[in-house]
Amino acid sequence: MYYLGVGFRGRLEIDTATTVTAPRKLRADDVFFPAMGLLILGIVVTGFGKSYFLAGMVRAKLPNGLVHVHGRRASPDEGPELLLVGDLEILLLFVVLTSWGLLARRDAAWHKRLMILGTMAIMGPAIGRWDLGIPVALGVIFALPLLVVAYDLWILKRIHRTTAVATLLTAAWVFTIAPFSKLAFWHQCVNWI
Repeated sequence: MYYLGVGFRGRLEIDTATTVTAPRKLRADDVFFPAMGLLILGIVVTGFGKSYFLAGMVRAKLPNGLVHVHGRRASPDEGPELLLVGDLEILLLFVVLTSWGLLARRDAAWHKRLMILGTMAIMGPAIGRWDLGIPVALGVIFALPLLVVAYDLWILKRIHRTTAVATLLTAAWVFTIAPFSKLAFWHQCVNWI
């Protein structure tokens, strides 16, 4: 590469410089985390596609405008107590994991895992629209973080600390949603709302 410019004393000088760039090696992270992003996108599109995206989004025939903003519609076998506790728990999990991910943004390994796992935490409504039933939906929701666990075991030969914490928090959500929704205190909160 040549650089043509005016030197210190006003003379025309030619500077030769070589720029050598080594080919960048594709790392496993460069494939896995974008693939997880695409998987999450696929879950959202398939979950909300039939009832929202493909139904015309804004012009979809929905009961009222609030459904466009939030979209909660209870199935006959799901009570409002279960839906509300599930929504609040996944929102809390999302906020905790993604906030932690933003705070850890200087450490790429922590940041990537926390952002993906936090986003996986809010996949419940999309997965629930597959109409496979609550046990299957909860199983899929819990299986998503296990993909990151498997990746860690394959690449790192151990489970990354953030993956372990996020997976345990997701498991706590899956196993506490039903018992918490049956508490008398929670029924009073739902009736108040």
